[in-house]
Amino acid sequence: MSFYTMLRRLQEKTQIEVTSHMLRRYFANERRKNRWSQELISQALGHRNLQTTINYLNISNEELVETSEELFRQNAALYMADKLL
Repeated sequence: MSFYTMLRRLQEKTQIEVTSHMLRRYFANERRKNRWSQELISQALGHRNLQTTINYLNISNEELVETSEELFRQNAALYMADKLL
């Protein structure tokens, strides 16, 4: 309970809302930026289901496109994609 009291006092002093959920999201996203695997982040957060962890992560559509394009560039020869297109 002292943790929640600390968050409430912090909010009163700074007028900035901080919740435990926000801190968990921050923790998860910082680990992702440091290239932790989703499985490790999930374990660190104590999630049983990987989808719960994915919901915590702020993955933009642009990042998904960039990642898929990079994956395609790295593996195009493997799948002979140049001959298919």
